[in-house]
Amino acid sequence: MALGSVFLWAVAAAMMASAPSIILLTAGLLITNLLWPIFAVSLVTYRLSATPDHLQGRVNSAFRTLSFGVEPLGLALGGVLIASLGPRSLFWGAAAGMIVILVGSVWAWSRMPATEEPATGL
Repeated sequence: MALGSVFLWAVAAAMMASAPSIILLTAGLLITNLLWPIFAVSLVTYRLSATPDHLQGRVNSAFRTLSFGVEPLGLALGGVLIASLGPRSLFWGAAAGMIVILVGSVWAWSRMPATEEPATGL
C-alpha cells in the first residue's frame, strides 16, 4: 500500500504540474490528500509489527522526532523553490523524486531476504 501510494502521489504531482485548468489541479490535490491516511496507516502498521515490543517507544519517538523535525525545513525549501522555479517545476520535480524513491524502494525490497511474517492475530 505504501509503494502504491507513492506511485499515485507521483501521478497526482504530474497531474498538478500539467494542469491546464483548476479541475485537474483540484483532482491532483484530492488524490494527494486522500492517499495520506492510507500511506500513514500502512507505514505505522508495518513499523509496529516489525519492531520488538521492548523497542516500540524508542523507535516511535525517533521516527516522530525525525519526520516531524524536518517538516519546517521542507516547507522552507518548498517556498524557496516555488519562488525561484515556479509551481509547475516544483510539481514535476516532486513527481520525478517520488518515482526515484519508488524505484529505489522496489529495488531494495527485492533484495531483502525472505523472512517469516509477524503474527497479526487476525
